[in-house]
Parts: sequence; structure tokens; C-alpha cells
Amino acid sequence: MVNNNNLSTLNKEEALEKFIEGKDIWNEYIDKHPDANIDFSYVDFSGRREEGEPFDFSGYKFPKKGNVDFSDANFGKGDVNFWEAEFGKGDVNFNRAIFGEKEECSDCSSVGFTGATFGEGNISFLNTQLGQNATVFFDLATFGKGRVSFKDSEVVNGDISFRAVVFGEGKVG
Repeated sequence: MVNNNNLSTLNKEEALEKFIEGKDIWNEYIDKHPDANIDFSYVDFSGRREEGEPFDFSGYKFPKKGNVDFSDANFGKGDVNFWEAEFGKGDVNFNRAIFGEKEECSDCSSVGFTGATFGEGNISFLNTQLGQNATVFFDLATFGKGRVSFKDSEVVNGDISFRAVVFGEGKVG
């Protein structure tokens, strides 16, 4: 685990506000604050989703140094995209996050980390609900030196793809 306790933290409310302002505003903020922790833990994105619209973190940059925490976040029903997102050197935590709904969804959705770049920290999807009737893509993603864990995570009635993924030096489990 990367200890970044000495860094400033963009808390849930601030992080959500910046996310809602859009990728350009977010990335500009990150460029000005490259050494910060990002806290989206326990955020319920489901009530902030427009009907049929994805949560789109595609192309978002995260701090070069600092941990990113999506633990216990609820993304609700529908697509969630982290395509070509750039994570820095800190840990990235999606522990117990819910993508989709625990109940049977009427339509298929996708969770995409296609082309995402993860830095040197540990990447954890411990006990994560990656989707119900979903297709989950990690295609072309790059993982750095840290440990990568999907322990006790699940995709219910769906598929997961790791085509052309590059795993770094860390343990995968």
C-alpha cells in the first residue's frame, strides 16, 4: 500500500463536483494538483445519472502521486466507462463498489477500463460487483508494478475480457 497520508485530499463532495463539471475541468484541476488523494468512497452515483447516459471517466487523468478511492461507490444501472483513464503512482481502490444493480437488470450494460493505465500502486477490486448482465472490458489496459486483486469480485450472467492486457511486476490474484 502506498502511504500518501501527507498529501491533500479531494473529498467526496469536491471530487463529485469536479467530475460533474466535465473532463476538461477535471484534467485541468489534476494538472494543477498532481500530488493529491482522490476520494469517491461511498459516493452514490446512481441518483446522478441521466436516463440511458453512462458515467464516463474516459480520458480522465488522476493525480501522478496519490491514492484514488472508489470503495463502496454505487454506479447504478447502466454503462460506466474508464476508457483510457490515467491513474498515477498511488493505490486505486474499487473495493465493494457496485457497477450495475444487484437485482436482475432488463438490459445489458458495460463496464469499460479499455486502454486504462494504472500506475505503480496496488489496484484492488476486492468483493466488487462488476455488473449484472454486463460485459466488463479491461482490454488493452496496462497495470504497473503493484499488486492487482479481483478477490471475491463477480460479474453475474455477464462476460469479462482481459484481451491484450499488460500486467506489470506485481502479483495478480
